Amino acid sequence: MSNTEKIYRYLDSLRLRDSKSLLNYFKRFEYVPSVRNKKVMDFGCGQGLLSLNLLDKGASEVIGVDNDEVILNFAREKIPKSAKSHKVSFTSKPLQSLSSEYFDYIFTKDAFEHCHDFEEVFFHLQRVLKTGGSLVIGFGPLWNSPFGDHKILQAALGFSLPWLHLLLPDEVLKNLFNNSSMGTKKKVMKKKIECIDSYLNKITLERFFKAVEANNLEISYCNINAHQNNFLNTLGKLKALFFLGKYWERNAYCILKKV
Repeated sequence: MSNTEKIYRYLDSLRLRDSKSLLNYFKRFEYVPSVRNKKVMDFGCGQGLLSLNLLDKGASEVIGVDNDEVILNFAREKIPKSAKSHKVSFTSKPLQSLSSEYFDYIFTKDAFEHCHDFEEVFFHLQRVLKTGGSLVIGFGPLWNSPFGDHKILQAALGFSLPWLHLLLPDEVLKNLFNNSSMGTKKKVMKKKIECIDSYLNKITLERFFKAVEANNLEISYCNINAHQNNFLNTLGKLKALFFLGKYWERNAYCILKKV
């Protein structure tokens, strides 16, 4: 079996889990704008589940953007053979090459914490968005939150503890993951980590909202520490715990309008 075939089998094994994650993404918004007859981008599209969901919701065009061509080829193979199939496409082209004011909506799920040069990426996302259009954003867990390492330690050691990743140097985290013989490692990612900053940009909400302000976007909706489980959702919003500051900020789900 070739390496690509192994990756495809691995991605296939994730589709049920990722489908549930997609449902939870939508549940964390009080409302989601209708995309019917709209041009939509799915930024950080991965295997394309969100892209296909937006197509099913009636978008006139969906473009999934990601920098991993292997995963994009997998996404292309999963496009259903139907009358609507020509309305969805996947590309690894840089945002800088896309036309300004083209998209009515841009959706992104769990991508912002992985973006290199986040401020430049954010600028180009608002640039390609039409005036009056919206960014529909969900991302997390944030680096400083209890399990903000995105399961690096879980994969390396078989367990993790809240904030443990913040007590360890990046080099130790990287080596623990790369040198682990734990069978769970294959369930997290297919590549070794070159450095922690190449995998996670350690973005904070303060940095995110500075980018929102710098690009003159209007916040239409914002949900911090969102969770589809009512108990965990309530726990995440307990004011008594906000003294922890950035160490209690787990995620952000926002709708930003370009005015």
